[in-house]
Amino acid sequence: MSFFALGEYNRTDDWIIAAASVVIIYMVIYPIYIRILRKRFTKRIENQMVTSAYKLPIHLAPVEIAYIFSTKVNANQIYATLLDLTNRSVLLMEKKQGQIYVKMGPKVESNFKPFEKILIAHIHAAQSEVRFDYLTTGSSRFKLSTGEKVSGSKQYVFWWLLRHSLRTRKIIESRMNGTYLRMLFVFTVIGGLSATIIPLVIVRMFQLFNSGKIDFDRISQTAESGLLFYLYFFPVIIIIGFLMLRFRGRMLGRSWLLTPNYKRYLNQMDAFREFVRLTHSGKLEFETKELKESSIAHTRPYAIAFGFVKKY
Repeated sequence: MSFFALGEYNRTDDWIIAAASVVIIYMVIYPIYIRILRKRFTKRIENQMVTSAYKLPIHLAPVEIAYIFSTKVNANQIYATLLDLTNRSVLLMEKKQGQIYVKMGPKVESNFKPFEKILIAHIHAAQSEVRFDYLTTGSSRFKLSTGEKVSGSKQYVFWWLLRHSLRTRKIIESRMNGTYLRMLFVFTVIGGLSATIIPLVIVRMFQLFNSGKIDFDRISQTAESGLLFYLYFFPVIIIIGFLMLRFRGRMLGRSWLLTPNYKRYLNQMDAFREFVRLTHSGKLEFETKELKESSIAHTRPYAIAFGFVKKY
């Protein structure tokens, strides 16, 4: 019952309540809210028989849509790109003695994306099959048709070309720092002040009403304590806000990366990712065995790029 009682003014008590409200709002309530949004497609997909393969209204390569959720490139995503090229018969892949080998396939295409070109160039230059680990280790360099050059580790060059391709096709913004900083400002300054001061004032007002008296000076002292707490721990709140935005991007996609024309597809990208996850976790009931097999084959590069399938 001590919670309902209002004792003598003590700034430490105010700071404890302010800290608790920040932790609860940012690290409990907000993550739960994001997870609820993330799961909004799951039941709808699981509770119906799959009669046709889910397809996005726009074409995005496995690594492109994965970039929108993670902004990272690793060996799995390079492998997903090779597997996508194999599905298109541009490359042939074979596993021998625990190692994956890649070589040129029968189909000839000309309209490759830059990040695909660098992989094909390595394989084509070898004039024979190439081990997969060769394509993910060491250094590389690439020259664009504009004359711009990029060099570094193979995974870095692949990531840079992927980002360049997305920017050139106007899928993601060329400059998104301003947008991201505005989001961080809203999330940490406006949201941080609200999460710190409002719950604290509400608790103290509740205690005042419960005690049967109104003390505006006490409410003012409480609001001042909340503001001082926020200013004192502002760097910590910035870090928490940054981590929560990364969590949001990982779960729902980084909307701040996308141009206006592609932001409207973000929910469909999220739904497609959930379809891929459920397909490869065996939780969906397909109308026919053939549809199930074709859906698994079609979505496997995406499942690898998203990290749902860990092994090559």
